[in-house]
Amino acid sequence: MVVLVGLVVSCGPQPRKPGPFGGEFAFWRVTSSTVDFGECSDEPGLRQSLGPIDAGTDRFFLYRVEKDAKTAVAQDCTHLSRTTCKDSDAGIVFAIAGNELTYTTESRAAITNTTCGLKVLETWTITDQGETCTVDVKDLLSLDGPSVECQRVEADLVRRSPNMKGVTGCVVSYTLTGAWTPVQ
Repeated sequence: MVVLVGLVVSCGPQPRKPGPFGGEFAFWRVTSSTVDFGECSDEPGLRQSLGPIDAGTDRFFLYRVEKDAKTAVAQDCTHLSRTTCKDSDAGIVFAIAGNELTYTTESRAAITNTTCGLKVLETWTITDQGETCTVDVKDLLSLDGPSVECQRVEADLVRRSPNMKGVTGCVVSYTLTGAWTPVQ
């Protein structure tokens, strides 16, 4: 009797092993999200623009793993079905090493009324733990443009910040957790 019960239990659904796996579509429901500002300005407008990513039952991050399991491509989907997915317009392609997926990009946003811009070096690391995952996103901020103009922008931000800090060298860290969501 004990042997039969053991066989029945072992034939049931098995937990997903840490991936990613070649050819799979990964659907992760965001279960939590936090943001840490490090040594950054606490100017209210800046902080509001860099808040945490929403978590909830309708928040997902999705990617399609290439058959060789060396890269994965971010997906846009209209429903929780791989047939409704297409490669994301953002063009995000993750490199895969073991159970980690990584992506790095750099962007520059204009700052109103100045030739100085906000430069962001962003690095994503997704760690696939099987049934759960973590997503760590690090944004390294700096100012980009004419030196005198950027020094003026930084000094103005420091002056308006209660903690008297700016953005140069600031690291904003986002941490998300996700739950594996099996789909058809």
